Amino acid sequence: MTLSVAVALMSGRRMEVEVLHDTSVEELQRRAEVAFGVRGSLLSAAGVSLDGSMTVSSAGLQKGEVLTLASRPVAVAAATSAFAAILPDGSVVSWGERPYGGDCSTVQGRLKNVQQLQASQHAFAAILADRSVVTWGASFCGGDSRAVQHLLKDVQEIQSTRYAFAAILGDGSVITWGNADYGGDSSLVQDRLRKVRQIQATHYSFAAILEDGSVVTWGERQGDSSAVQGKLKNVKQIQASQSAYAAILTNGTMVSWGAKCSLGVGDRAVYELQDVRQVHAGQNAFAAIRADGSVAAWGNPAYGGDCSAVQDKLRDVKQIQAARLAFAAMLADGSIVSWGSAGHGGDSRFVEDRLRNVQQVQASHNAFAALLPDGSVVTWGADDSGGDSRSVQNRLRNVQQIQANMHAFAAILADGSVVTWGHADYGGDSDAVQGQLKNVQQVQASDLAFAAILADGSIVTWGYARYGGDSSSVREQLLPTQDESSWFLKLDDPIGHWSCHVSCVPGELMTVIEESGRLIHEVALGPDGEWFIMLEDAETFFGNTSDLFAAALHATKDSDGKMQVSWVAFGPKQSFFVHRANGEPFWHGLPKELEELVARHPRDVKHLALARPTGWCVLFHHGVWRWRLPPEHGLSDWLKSSEAYTLNHVYVGNSGEYFIETRQRAQWNAGDSLSEVLSYYCNRSSRQEKVKSAIAESPALSQAYAELMTVLTKVLEEHREDCYFDQLLETIKSKLLFDPQFTRLYSFNPACYGQRGGYPYFKPCGWRRCSLAIDKFEEYSGWCIAYHGTSCQNVASIMLRGLRRPGDQGVCVAHGQAYSTSHRTIYVSPAIEYAAFPVYAKFLEIEKNHWAQLVLECRVRPGSFVVKPGTLGNKYWPEHLRMDSNFETNSELEWLIESPDDVVFTGLMIREFGEAASENIYGSLVRQVTWARGSQGPEFEWTKLRAAEYERLRYYV
Repeated sequence: MTLSVAVALMSGRRMEVEVLHDTSVEELQRRAEVAFGVRGSLLSAAGVSLDGSMTVSSAGLQKGEVLTLASRPVAVAAATSAFAAILPDGSVVSWGERPYGGDCSTVQGRLKNVQQLQASQHAFAAILADRSVVTWGASFCGGDSRAVQHLLKDVQEIQSTRYAFAAILGDGSVITWGNADYGGDSSLVQDRLRKVRQIQATHYSFAAILEDGSVVTWGERQGDSSAVQGKLKNVKQIQASQSAYAAILTNGTMVSWGAKCSLGVGDRAVYELQDVRQVHAGQNAFAAIRADGSVAAWGNPAYGGDCSAVQDKLRDVKQIQAARLAFAAMLADGSIVSWGSAGHGGDSRFVEDRLRNVQQVQASHNAFAALLPDGSVVTWGADDSGGDSRSVQNRLRNVQQIQANMHAFAAILADGSVVTWGHADYGGDSDAVQGQLKNVQQVQASDLAFAAILADGSIVTWGYARYGGDSSSVREQLLPTQDESSWFLKLDDPIGHWSCHVSCVPGELMTVIEESGRLIHEVALGPDGEWFIMLEDAETFFGNTSDLFAAALHATKDSDGKMQVSWVAFGPKQSFFVHRANGEPFWHGLPKELEELVARHPRDVKHLALARPTGWCVLFHHGVWRWRLPPEHGLSDWLKSSEAYTLNHVYVGNSGEYFIETRQRAQWNAGDSLSEVLSYYCNRSSRQEKVKSAIAESPALSQAYAELMTVLTKVLEEHREDCYFDQLLETIKSKLLFDPQFTRLYSFNPACYGQRGGYPYFKPCGWRRCSLAIDKFEEYSGWCIAYHGTSCQNVASIMLRGLRRPGDQGVCVAHGQAYSTSHRTIYVSPAIEYAAFPVYAKFLEIEKNHWAQLVLECRVRPGSFVVKPGTLGNKYWPEHLRMDSNFETNSELEWLIESPDDVVFTGLMIREFGEAASENIYGSLVRQVTWARGSQGPEFEWTKLRAAEYERLRYYV
């Protein structure tokens, strides 16, 4: 007996799959992956991962139930000599030294729905969706967890020493395994490991911070913290070197203990310091940034534990980076001061004059690399560790990120390519894979090799073969995981504004689009990565094309050196058609029948499309069209219809896709991502009229909302769930959504409005509040006030239905589920500026150089949430600055809520940016936000401006 099961992608695209009751869930998933052309894992309607070994019947799947095929980006983790990657379907592949984590074949069947990976020196531990753990690799490094397997349930987080693992469970207890002498045996302190908040590790031991701020340690050597237990109270964070710890207390006191060789304090095994803001650890030394911006270093002097030689220069220090034997400090003015072993990065005097306005510093074992604002790089330290980059200096332009292993560096450029230098055998020479290193998104490193993750989800490796530089044994598994076509869509409106949407386009083309800042006239994409773009001033760029195509374009140049081209079409096997501005075309490799047609009427060709293997369609100016497409192609029947007489444009893809534009409408058959965009924009004008009509008819939207009309209209237009759209508009008309009585502006005079639910309610300075009409609001008046950042596309849905858990009514996880035990948690923050960070609350473009940001104000039931530290990290924000000026630390900025009944959406907080933003309402800083040619977007500009302002006001944690 068969059962019809619906499977959907996150975007809403869905299909019906007929299966037998005894069909395995794994087979159902495989059939869905083939149909969609996407790898992923199946989730139930409740958002729970399904066990692939179960049958459809035993999994309890019912007729009409909608499952989700969830795909996610590839994630890579590295041990000393091996890599492991989580693929989009939740499976794992590993490579490198086989006994030391490079071979997971013995546990491959259990590696399903993997969420996280952690590595020791020679082993890996994977946390699955059901919060159990699978391990592999060297048993003496924790690769064998059978002795504690029955205890590894509800695992939230795993940390490791070099030879052991420690898992924090949902109840705050800890389970350890691996080498007993190096942290794998916690039996002596097991009764004290309760309510553990986080764990830090040296090479040989662990230190756990408990909920009350006390510390428990175990393991070899520095695992004994008895000498400092009386001082370890109210601990905020811990840093670890190879064999010592440094704990920062909430009052700014720092206590350091461990192996004497790592403390450099004679016979004492303890070192103390006051007014500490940050601590950074090298191999056998520490460096602390104090509240006044000065630096204190301690530990083995040969490893950077003595900074006295440069102490007078260490003023106003913002960040510190550690190598093995040296430190580099970045000052507020962007200059660098280094100390430690001179030949291993401790002496930067020879490049001191070039180290200005440094943006980032990365370290290998014995060298440093500094990224400058113009995208160039300055290096110093040991030559065989990347300290000498002269051989690639001319290629180090527009660098975006730098990664390092022990002896080499890898830089990702703006065009998605990679430049490497350092020890050639250990990753410094990437020539063998340079042709594959395109559209690189990130690079991970083992000790002596690199692995690059590309935009299509594939992985490219190089470096020392035994340490993961050779992934040929798993090559097939590391190939691209999606078959999503490249596409470009340009949108124009009647008043001259334009925007574009893209997917999977070549990195060089993406760079031109992002950096040009000019109107785009024409774009063409080819089946083998070819691309062409022409901007408003007729400036033309192209790439990945044949020499013949390049010669054809160069032949069209006028006296000013500009190419006189109208449009271009690419086809298979390097075929192309170039339409010149003078009407004379040039072509190569066209199918014979098409070539004969074009040769007879060269100046009459209006539009032409080419597809694999020999498909084509040509439209002439006098209204005649011809085509040759397979009978099963969706466009074949339409081209035979009478409606084809109104054809204006036609585009044909290589897998049956097409887009046609007639005088009356547009029609298409495209991949999931393009279909979603086309559907939304082709129906946009009717949606706009509906929104304007609903707002005009709403009795609640009185004069109090006059200045909000533009933003609210834009928000409602961006609502993309058509099934709820009409219901939302009816709610607006019926006066059930907004309450003008409590709409207000918040001035720039800081204030605390007292306690709400036991937590302070700080005035949201520089924001406008648009109040929602809440039934029986008095029931929530004693609840805590918090905020939730989201994209504008989600705001209208939340207005209508409230905040939902991931998995409910199509709600998807957008930013991970850090600290969550259910993985269906709702996140809010007591700090509006944390919730408003652009990672969460993306900007909404109102008009050119005018944006708005939306944050939801909520009431939260007291006692219903768990308080956790902010998780943004210094990837997005300088770690020494507060995220919100009202909160002195960033340690309690996330509230985790499990039930939607415990949070009520009460108001929409709005802030505008750009020249059109009112200075009286939103302040002067927001008016400085721009999006100029070559900039990284208004969100990036705002973050940079606010960080500089907080720096000026000394809003330090």
